[in-house]
Parts: sequence; C-alpha cells; structure tokens
Amino acid sequence: MGVNPAIEWRLAPLVARGVRAEYVTTAAADPQIAATRDRLRTAAEVARLDASDASREEVIEWFRSLPIDHQTEVTILWPHDRAGARLRYDDFVTLYDDLWYPSADDAWVVDSGGEWVLELDHEEIFTLNVIV
Repeated sequence: MGVNPAIEWRLAPLVARGVRAEYVTTAAADPQIAATRDRLRTAAEVARLDASDASREEVIEWFRSLPIDHQTEVTILWPHDRAGARLRYDDFVTLYDDLWYPSADDAWVVDSGGEWVLELDHEEIFTLNVIV
C-alpha cells in the first residue's frame, strides 16, 4: 500500500519548512501499532495532561518537561489511519498541533526502543506511559 493521503498532507507542510520527517507506510506501521497496543497493556503511567483547556504554549511546555531526550527520533503512529511518521521528538513538540487534531485523532508517539509511549487522545488527554 502506498502513502496514506491523510498523513501525507500533514507531513508535506513540515517537510516544506525543512523538518526531516519520514512517512511510515501501512505495511511498516501495522506491526508497530500491534506491538504498541500490546505494550500499553503492561504500561505504567508516568505523567498525564488534560489539554482541553491548555494553551498551545502550556502543551509544549508539558511535552518539554517529560523525561524524553529531545533529539531522539520518534515514530508517531495514527492507529485509525494505519500509518505513521518518523521525526525528532523536538520537531514533534514544536509542531504537534500540525500532526494531531483534537476530537479527530488518537495518536501514539513511541521511541525506537519500545521503552515508552506518549498517547494523544482525541479527547485531549495526553499520557506518557513507561513499558514495564
């Protein structure tokens, strides 16, 4: 399966701004989505933010306060769209509102080692989970 248009249009403006973002195809995303679902079953919540009344600046500050290396490469997975994107965590933080939409999206941000999952819920609840 090729590039998912729902994800491609999210990434195009980022790439145009010079952000290094790599599309993750359905064939590559499906196993990651399944593995992340399994990991979340044994995850321990580390931090949570109800972002429904938070400003963009407050959300960015919260993301930056998490114990995540800002230079690490992460994968954002959109389970419903069965696709993903790879980029640096710091780029995700700065551009999260171009990548995730309240009321419409559930997204997971995962590290390459499978040690943690940052859930972005369509109800604007953000949760950092550590896999135990």
